[in-house]
Amino acid sequence: MMGERHGIFATCLFFLSILLSRGCVRNRLAIEQVSWAINESRIHVGELQSVNSSTSLSKTNQSFSISLSNRNSSLSSDHLCSRDEIRIGFWKQVILDSPPYLPRTVHLQCYPDSEYNANQWMHTHEWQPNASSSTDCTFTDWDPNEYCKLMRRATILIIGDSLSFEHYRSLGHLLGIHISQFSQHESKKEQKNIVNYACRKQTRIVYRRDDLLSNVSDAIFGGKTFPQVIVMNRGAHYQNDTMLMTGMQKVVKELIDWKLQCEIFNITCHLLWRTSVPGHPNCEKNHFHHPVNDIHAMEALVNDRSNYNNRTIQYHWFDYQHQNELVVDMLTKQEILQQEMSTPFFLEIIDAYYLNMLRPDEHRAHQGDCLHSCYPGKMDVYSQLLLHFLKIQRSQTDIDSMIAWQENRTMLRY
Repeated sequence: MMGERHGIFATCLFFLSILLSRGCVRNRLAIEQVSWAINESRIHVGELQSVNSSTSLSKTNQSFSISLSNRNSSLSSDHLCSRDEIRIGFWKQVILDSPPYLPRTVHLQCYPDSEYNANQWMHTHEWQPNASSSTDCTFTDWDPNEYCKLMRRATILIIGDSLSFEHYRSLGHLLGIHISQFSQHESKKEQKNIVNYACRKQTRIVYRRDDLLSNVSDAIFGGKTFPQVIVMNRGAHYQNDTMLMTGMQKVVKELIDWKLQCEIFNITCHLLWRTSVPGHPNCEKNHFHHPVNDIHAMEALVNDRSNYNNRTIQYHWFDYQHQNELVVDMLTKQEILQQEMSTPFFLEIIDAYYLNMLRPDEHRAHQGDCLHSCYPGKMDVYSQLLLHFLKIQRSQTDIDSMIAWQENRTMLRY
């Protein structure tokens, strides 16, 4: 036992030296994260291995071996639609027996109570990729049980502005938990993560309000909520191209630090960047009641400066797609975010722009808000996209290694 503890301590010191040599331990927060890893992780590593070698995780009386070359395929047997196949499609109305969920915050509802309590719910639209409708591929339906299976014992961090909070709160609703609308303000004021548990407390969903992504490292490493999945976005709080890309260079460095930590922990991690969707100017006057499945018409609406007043023109909604392209190009050209080391890492783009540009309906027009949306609503598709990409990327091996990692951390506490 004494020799085993000495081996663990020596291994942790070895990884600390790696982090220092790579320049990843830059500040107190990162050092605290390394200390936390030493105290809470029980991963045994004998030596650095090549990309294609196998890595073992030791538990009490058994070893769990993971090899990239022997890595299981994803859990889905279907041909799931690719990103390019998903973003070309249309919204289709579906009639449900009841709403997908009932929001408690009345002013965030688009319809009177009688609509939510009726025998039929007429206000749901589902995204239908053209390739899916022609049976070339399958687009995943939202299924909380599938999400819970893929994310068992894992943590997702959604970081961004109030539109990212819409995704976070929607995900909570879809998983059967209530998240207070005011928690985003608490996160912003106190600069802290908001943590909730779902899936019978077997998965953790975390939100950090950070409009300009100025403190990503603190969201990732600042508490004991190390994420395996990160969904992030910025854009609604407009800055010019130079300021945007300067900020994103810092974000990329912080994401590389996170990726390195995932490799050290030997767990598969997933980064999803969600593109920004502009508001639809004059939504309170145009009275859109349904999706408009015409991207050119919606882009013409957003780009027409005559649709703005002195206040709304400052939002720069007409610049969103240009900046989307800048950021996506930057991220997808980062080789270190593309490569698979001894532990797989995935980067995916959630093309929210192409889907929800077609949704001028269900904004909070009753509040004069043509950017944010009502619950339940168009933001629910982000969780569907998240699940879809996790099904493509995540294997049973990833789930098992995640559980083993968590169990090793738990055992060390005792």
